[in-house]
Amino acid sequence: TFNMSARFLAGAGVGAVVGYCLPKVSALSPMPKPIEETIGALPSPTPKLKITYFELTAEGGRAQAARQALALGGVSFEDKRIPFAEWHTLKHTARNGQLPELCVDDTTFGQSEAILRYVGKLARLYPTDPLEALAVDEVMAHANDLEMTIAPMTAVGPLAERLSNTQADELRASLVDVVCDDLAPVVLARLEKLAATSPTGWIAGTAGPPIAGFRVAP
Repeated sequence: TFNMSARFLAGAGVGAVVGYCLPKVSALSPMPKPIEETIGALPSPTPKLKITYFELTAEGGRAQAARQALALGGVSFEDKRIPFAEWHTLKHTARNGQLPELCVDDTTFGQSEAILRYVGKLARLYPTDPLEALAVDEVMAHANDLEMTIAPMTAVGPLAERLSNTQADELRASLVDVVCDDLAPVVLARLEKLAATSPTGWIAGTAGPPIAGFRVAP
């Protein structure tokens, strides 16, 4: 009986303390930022990074967005560029037989968009807030749509080998007309609307430059 009474009194005491203190927790321990942002702001060791892609002199291709994100975020990395003449001897060593690839310490990863999201997090250019991240991903999806729209023009090369010069020229001209006059403007209008309605001036409505901007205008 004594044990039961002691347990009852102890339980009542704990309940009273919790009932008194719990309403005051929010007042005593304010959290000005979401815990994800608080944790994300803590310093963390940066891994050794190496981006490998082709040696391009113009827009930089599919690795350019990741390079720009790392540079803007002040994250150091090795920028390895391979001449096209050497690709046939190196292709079998590349992850999935494709470029770009990102080496993080001793592990290699492929796929340009996955690489961009990862380095964007390292450079703090990819939101920790799920809704903001969704807005960034939406813009990146529009950029993918634009690439798919333009892709038919790059397929003319293999097709042209089976056509006469005149037929190949006519095919190129037709594809350019369809893409530039009909298909691309639709996707570009969507991107333009997102940029025009952004409350911050950045295309995804983020507080600072998002990685999506590098995909739209590398």
